[in-house]
Amino acid sequence: GHGAFYGLGAYTLAVLMRHWGVSAYAAIPAAALVGLVTGYVFGRVVTRLVGFYLALTTFALALALPQMLKSSYVSPWTGGAQGLYLDRPGAPLRLPLTPDQWWYFVTLGILALLLWMTHNLIAGRIGRAIRAMRDDPIAAQVMGIDVARYTALTFGVGAAYAAIAGALA
Repeated sequence: GHGAFYGLGAYTLAVLMRHWGVSAYAAIPAAALVGLVTGYVFGRVVTRLVGFYLALTTFALALALPQMLKSSYVSPWTGGAQGLYLDRPGAPLRLPLTPDQWWYFVTLGILALLLWMTHNLIAGRIGRAIRAMRDDPIAAQVMGIDVARYTALTFGVGAAYAAIAGALA
């Protein structure tokens, strides 16, 4: 299912840049927000599924999203089967870097930020709740952890990270 969120992030960035004139640097957080909200809502819907059924549901999402993006309703925005092509932003301050080299450093900086955020998330209260759910969901629920909420939150964070990866691609 992360492939669907990857594509969602890529198309969010492309649509914002192409049709609304938003810069790539401002569109990346917007793609993350779209991924987070979509993943959270999807996680709330499938929160009772486990194992094989959850895998089938996320697989269905991965198969359905590309077809929805190619439909005639959204093809003026998404470019249909051809997609959208965008140029990478150039380096600021006349740095002697090609656009690909500059984008590499932007991606590296975002990676460092995401790793730091992940460390803080895992080290805090949310991380303890997620680890408790991983170890024993029934015991976590008895301890007062809202398993459905934290499962949806985990889906949302994973979807946001996938959307950021799609936006950076």
